[in-house]
Amino acid sequence: MRAANQLSVKVVLDSSGPALQQVVKAGGLYLIKPNIGELCRLVGAAELDSACVAEAARELIGDGKCELVAVSMGPQGAVLISPDLADFVPAPAVRKRSTVGAGDSMVAGMVYALAAGQPLREVIRLGVACGTAATMNPGTELFRKPDVDKLYNWLLQTMPRESAVPG
Repeated sequence: MRAANQLSVKVVLDSSGPALQQVVKAGGLYLIKPNIGELCRLVGAAELDSACVAEAARELIGDGKCELVAVSMGPQGAVLISPDLADFVPAPAVRKRSTVGAGDSMVAGMVYALAAGQPLREVIRLGVACGTAATMNPGTELFRKPDVDKLYNWLLQTMPRESAVPG
């Protein structure tokens, strides 16, 4: 982290357990992708309901730990939080065959969109589309681009500009 920050490299972290705790504690991250349970542990909360997710994420942002927090909520979807945005995107309903690699696929989609300079609205939608598309395939097979394109376009067309986190 220190080396990346010295080189002005943006770091995206998708980890868990002690590794997540240690790196977030050091701060200076660009984006982290915890699930709700991991976010609870990061902010020292016994539990969080979906209505408190943005507030907890903004605590980390305000403390300089990261600039963005993408909270994965499993089959409910995900929410991307910045200092002035909390954009919830529900996971599209699909026939799920395996959840292996869904989180990694979500991060890949978000990183791709960020690298392409897409607005945060598109970043979280592409992440959810990639993660959801990965669940459509058996075993460890990841997403297929035609599935991502279909889900992403559907999300862009059906989701309002900014969606409130469900309470």
